[in-house]
Amino acid sequence: MKKTTLILLLVLLLLLGACSAGSGNILSIEHSGQSFVVDRERQEISDGTYLYQYHEEGNGVLIEYPNGATYFNTRNGGLNIDEGRSSAYDDVTYVSGDVLIAVVSDAGASRSYLTAFLIAAAGVFNIVFPKVAWYWGRVLSEKKGEPSKNALLVSRLGGVFIIIVAIVYLFV
Repeated sequence: MKKTTLILLLVLLLLLGACSAGSGNILSIEHSGQSFVVDRERQEISDGTYLYQYHEEGNGVLIEYPNGATYFNTRNGGLNIDEGRSSAYDDVTYVSGDVLIAVVSDAGASRSYLTAFLIAAAGVFNIVFPKVAWYWGRVLSEKKGEPSKNALLVSRLGGVFIIIVAIVYLFV
């Protein structure tokens, strides 16, 4: 009983350790054979030489170049539905707008990977330890018709975990 509780708490701590603050705000992304660093908090992309600003609005992304030029792209289901650039746009000196849009898209996709990983980890736990999952779900929930202290603890820890996952998903 105590061993199972300890194992579940350790698994929870390991999963929460992957969600540490700041780890998801700055990402290194490879695209088209080039390395980029994306700061999602400041909405900046660096190619090692220049710093680009980006703004996400709905399905669209606006890129601001160091020379003040802009490039925008709006997508619907992966298809470009609107695209444009200012007159100062220069894809010879700077990275092409299409490449920067793809880098922003790759940076945003990492949020989905984190959520998918956490949900998959819960599923793997249920597959690998079905008796433990059943035990926690059924046996500990009853103590003469009322939830036991352990059931309440697990419920509270689960609530904290879900809140942390939601915060990480929204802001990282």
